[in-house]
Amino acid sequence: MSNGQGQRQSVFGGLVLILIGVLFLLHRFRPELGIAHFFRLYWPLLLIVWGIAKLIENFAYRNPGDPRRPVITGGEIALLLLLVFLALGLDSYDKVRARFPELDLGDIWTNNKGVPVAEDLPVQKIPPNSTISIDTDQGDITIFAEDTAELRVVATKTVTALSDQESRKRAEDITVAISPGANGGYEVRPSGTSGRGHARVDFEVHVPAKATIIAKTEKGDINVGGVSGTVTAATQNGDVEVHDTGAVTIAVQNGDVRVTHVTGDVNVKGPGNDVNVSDVSGDATFDGDFYGSVQLEKIAQTTRFTSSRTTLTILNLRGHLDLDSGALAVSDVRGSIRVATRDRDVNLENTAGRIEISDAHGDVSVDLNQPPKDEINIANDTGGVEVALPATSTFEISASSRSGDIQSDFGSSGLNQQSSEDSSTLNGKVGTRGPKITITTSYGTIKLSKSES
Repeated sequence: MSNGQGQRQSVFGGLVLILIGVLFLLHRFRPELGIAHFFRLYWPLLLIVWGIAKLIENFAYRNPGDPRRPVITGGEIALLLLLVFLALGLDSYDKVRARFPELDLGDIWTNNKGVPVAEDLPVQKIPPNSTISIDTDQGDITIFAEDTAELRVVATKTVTALSDQESRKRAEDITVAISPGANGGYEVRPSGTSGRGHARVDFEVHVPAKATIIAKTEKGDINVGGVSGTVTAATQNGDVEVHDTGAVTIAVQNGDVRVTHVTGDVNVKGPGNDVNVSDVSGDATFDGDFYGSVQLEKIAQTTRFTSSRTTLTILNLRGHLDLDSGALAVSDVRGSIRVATRDRDVNLENTAGRIEISDAHGDVSVDLNQPPKDEINIANDTGGVEVALPATSTFEISASSRSGDIQSDFGSSGLNQQSSEDSSTLNGKVGTRGPKITITTSYGTIKLSKSES
């Protein structure tokens, strides 16, 4: 029978916890001992220690009449597995450190954001029309145009670490150099950032105004201003802003784009977020899905936009274009416009040239302040169409709506309107001469109205 005292608990759990603590301390302060490697080789010793502990418990602490104690408990199994997994994890960590000696995964958990270390590179005299390439894995790139024929670079290096001292040391080990590039140009790039945890190098670069710029960063913003040469900017995760430059080519994957006052063409490749482009003397081309708003203004030549939902071509955008997930609005176009989209309302105002619109599951509205001089073709699937023209307009019209009505403010003997249960049509002419207007839709109303102009 029991003597009334509580059953003595196993000491093995405590021994395992002590062993885990010792393992972590040795690995932390003496990593060169290779504790995890030692455990991987000699782990059977743990079974021997375990067996000795169980023998001692059974022979030294068992009282007559006590029930037989289990050889192994569930808690002991859990502790043993925990120790094995921790040791294997430390061993994997050591192998990674051996492959990349300067990598410290502990940096991921530190709150220390790093100590910035600035470095001014020696100023170099270069030809005014040189091509300058700036490339960094992580970091912002800012380009300033100067009236001098010099290349000046300020690099700010920041590396996260467990302490300010370690952060500063790692940043100082990163080197930045200006080296000869292709076609007689110059390249600015850091070296030694690999394997340094969260390392970034920000660049402030002063270049001749006539220089050609190529700026690339995987994670960071790019800002270029005042360069009359061409500008190429690419970032995978950051914003791009370019102003007062020559031709511009931009590639983004997750960021905003802002471009103003460009004397050449503009090419923007997504995917991206918000896009704002204005005052472009050449063509403007946009390719990709942009998940924010697209705002364009004053594009002198041709504007082309291609995404998974919309293709758009505009000649001479003097006004503005606003595009978001649910609507497209365009105003003041001196040339032709062609739009093919879906699940989006389309609103055009003051368009002087040929109009071609194809839409689905959205309403279409065209409002002209001058009588049309070119053809208007609108095809809509499941949506309404409204065309507003000055009262003095002359035109020929062919309109049909399946399962919808047609309304017209133009009364003329030359118009023939018919309606049935499943369709409505409007055909004929207003005036003696004028362009052809063709409108087709389904499950929507067609309205031909007189504009206030």
